[in-house]
Amino acid sequence: AEGCRGARPMQVTLWMPGGGDPLGKGGKALFADVLCQEGGDGLFRLYSTSAAPSLPLPPASLEGYVLRAGEGSISAISRGAAGLYYALVTLTQLCEGGEFPALEIEDYPIFAMRSDYLDLRNIYPKFDNLMAFIEEMSQYKLNTLVVEWEDKIPFDAMRKLRHKTQAFTEAQLARLQQVCRDHFIELIPLQQAFGHLEYALKMPEYIQLRELPTTPGEMCPLRGGSFELAAGLISDTAALHPESRYLHLGCDEVWSLGQSEACTASGKTREQISHDFLNRLLADTCRLGQIPHILPYSVPYTHSL
Repeated sequence: AEGCRGARPMQVTLWMPGGGDPLGKGGKALFADVLCQEGGDGLFRLYSTSAAPSLPLPPASLEGYVLRAGEGSISAISRGAAGLYYALVTLTQLCEGGEFPALEIEDYPIFAMRSDYLDLRNIYPKFDNLMAFIEEMSQYKLNTLVVEWEDKIPFDAMRKLRHKTQAFTEAQLARLQQVCRDHFIELIPLQQAFGHLEYALKMPEYIQLRELPTTPGEMCPLRGGSFELAAGLISDTAALHPESRYLHLGCDEVWSLGQSEACTASGKTREQISHDFLNRLLADTCRLGQIPHILPYSVPYTHSL
């Protein structure tokens, strides 16, 4: 961006119907002189001429844009802030050689959700590296990040489950969420339902919830207290992500599901056990105001969720 600023010291205007600090930041990183204006016709625009040029309407997607460059001028238009942000990303990539090529681009996503997945169960990235990773994601126009927090989230009500040394602080979580907003990336927390719960089921007060004594990460859905633990984890996770529309319920690799005394005595199949438990958690997630995500093939041999 610094090289572009030196090569193209032009003045540009950013028209933003409702304002938008991320767009202002993106424009100022690319151009030496940026005038930010609010208002207009509901479309997001960038242009280097004295008045907004006529451009074809961008695709219906709020993330699509039309970009035109050439003859010493630049213009872009989008129906949404994210679309104009992606136009700025494209301009940044185009000017890496120092000059904008003459071109016209109509760009829009085929998939509404373009995501990456960060598993914090066994890796501990440096916080600054994680922030840089999120910025790099936006350069590929990814718009969602699923984070499997495990015990790295700064639990509040479930504070005793925080990792003693690697858990994020409240300030770090707030910073992570802000960086995601700045780069038009939606953060989707992942909370496990009854698998990969080693960090909880190793504690004396939860050991009795294991499916089998030898499965430290797998919780039996039919044991008393299991739903309360899972619901508590989901509630705490939701409260820490008030801006997230979605909450992903993990239910993978519960290989011993259905083998406990409680499960075998119930007479239910492992599919019935998982369905009943997950339906309660799905309802609880909706009650918290978030849309649950779940992969139907996560529970082994279960394909009808």
